[in-house]
Amino acid sequence: ARENYQTLLKIYAPGKKVLPIPQVAWETGGFSWGFKPDRAFRPGDVDAYWNYAQKTSSWGTPNGIGFTGSIGLAAALDPRRGQNYAQAIYMHRIHEGLRLTGLFQGLAPWHTQPDFDHSTLWTQPVYPALTNAAGLAPRNLFAGEESFWQWAVINSVARPLERAELRFSLADRDNREITVDSLALPRVAPFETGRGKYTLKLPAGVTGFRQLRLTLFAGGKEVARNYYNLSIADPAVRSRRIEAKRPVMVWNSGNRTNVEAALSLLHRHGIEAKCVDSLASLSGKELAVVPPELEESAALDLYTDPGVNTFCRAKGGTLLILEQQNPRTRFPGGQTLQQENACFADLVVPEHPLFAGLDTSRPGCLLCGALSPFPINSVAAKGVMLGNRSIGGAIIDAEWGKGHLIISQLDAVVQHDSDSSAARYLVNLLSYASSGSRWEKIR
Repeated sequence: ARENYQTLLKIYAPGKKVLPIPQVAWETGGFSWGFKPDRAFRPGDVDAYWNYAQKTSSWGTPNGIGFTGSIGLAAALDPRRGQNYAQAIYMHRIHEGLRLTGLFQGLAPWHTQPDFDHSTLWTQPVYPALTNAAGLAPRNLFAGEESFWQWAVINSVARPLERAELRFSLADRDNREITVDSLALPRVAPFETGRGKYTLKLPAGVTGFRQLRLTLFAGGKEVARNYYNLSIADPAVRSRRIEAKRPVMVWNSGNRTNVEAALSLLHRHGIEAKCVDSLASLSGKELAVVPPELEESAALDLYTDPGVNTFCRAKGGTLLILEQQNPRTRFPGGQTLQQENACFADLVVPEHPLFAGLDTSRPGCLLCGALSPFPINSVAAKGVMLGNRSIGGAIIDAEWGKGHLIISQLDAVVQHDSDSSAARYLVNLLSYASSGSRWEKIR
């Protein structure tokens, strides 16, 4: 938005810092065409997902699969969600971001549904918001802990906002609401945006899905509201003890930082692990972990490496590969990495034990690369960029010869301490990988 504004200044007001004419954001919401419900599709149907993954997508014909990087295939095909669901999520995010820039005097999004009442949220003349330093809204937090934000109140009316109070509350899915905090605001002049720092402390013991509600009062009357959907976890999940049912080894991938990151993660969850230079020496009764690539390292050949093949394929060991980033690394099965990270992960099998306790209804899992070609064993996929067929494997759960192969490309290890969903997911992942059991529908 700011780059575009600078371009417009060069065209309409050379040498000036402010446009002499209004700027209107036009058709910025998206999701206006191409939705075709499929009542027969069921989340978790791997073969049906695979069939959609073979289709092409374009701006005019997304074929369902074109929406996997934003709302997910199941939501795109669901007659009850589809277009309205997508626009409700992204128009909120997009138009809040545009208004917070202060560069626009109007919004002209494209939505054709006469009953689309979500627009009454982001078109409020007075608009409260809460973002972090990067301009992102609250999302995955921890109960009882503080997090640091910037409040903003956009005052798009001709009178000042005075004696205002911003109230914070949490509501569950049954609309039961508890008060969290309130904040007295300074005067906000007409057509200006007030901003300030704010520390949000969530109450202890309140976990799961919650909606953080912001309600703005002035002169004792409500004048505006906003909300953000949260996933809240008990902070103890960061160090929850996992009872490994088999010995755990970390493969020495050649990079000390990466190996130590894997050992540290395991130790935090009570898993005693040792580092080994070769997997060929193991019996096949162990879980072997390939460390996450937090620091750039040499490419790994996990496809032809004799130790990897002997341990997993021949002896029946469990191999967990964490978060690789080198595009030259080859994975079991021969796949390599796509490094197109702009898309969210889409859960192919939401009921998989890896996702237990997570809010699988909301898009938002970030990636550090995905496997290509797309494996049929994927339980989560990297969605496509509309107009190409760049779908990839984000999480793989597969039988490989006699062994068990798990590959996780979600960007979770670095976010273990800061993102509640990442912490929960890693507990599920390590518990499942070290359990000695396999998902009943594994391929």
